Amino acid sequence: MKGLFSKMEISSSCCLGKKEKKDINKHIDQELLSKDESYMVYKSKKKVALIALGKNTILFCLNKKYFPTIRYLEEKGTEGFIDVFLDEGAVGPLSRGADVMIPGVMKCKELLKCKFKKGDVVVINIIGKSIVAVGEAIIDFDEMNEKGMGVCIEVYHRIGDELYEEKYM
Repeated sequence: MKGLFSKMEISSSCCLGKKEKKDINKHIDQELLSKDESYMVYKSKKKVALIALGKNTILFCLNKKYFPTIRYLEEKGTEGFIDVFLDEGAVGPLSRGADVMIPGVMKCKELLKCKFKKGDVVVINIIGKSIVAVGEAIIDFDEMNEKGMGVCIEVYHRIGDELYEEKYM
């Protein structure tokens, strides 16, 4: 999704309550948000909510689904999330707003620790480098062989976008 965080304006903000923290942790199936910390929720006009601890955005919520930010993953690691690996040829297209294509994932499929399903949150890495994007699988991994071509992961957040640069805070 090209430009999800470009020219993002915050329309409202509030503190995240204990119940919401618990619900989010349950939704993402891990204890990402500490019950002892004070988090803020920033809502934008683009229907995206950001969850931050101080000035550090940890998660963003789009279509009632929570995604970790690249900065959070760089600091805390990707454990608990599905990692997909691509070769260096994907860097240019991804930085220009492209989604992840089936041939790119299939080229490095032996590096997958688990198969993703449609709707899974996916962390996109470049082999031997680092995390470059976060997105959502739009087809099951098992369907990719028969389909052969097309988009398999819709990218919502990438290195260099306004969320990564934290320009909205």
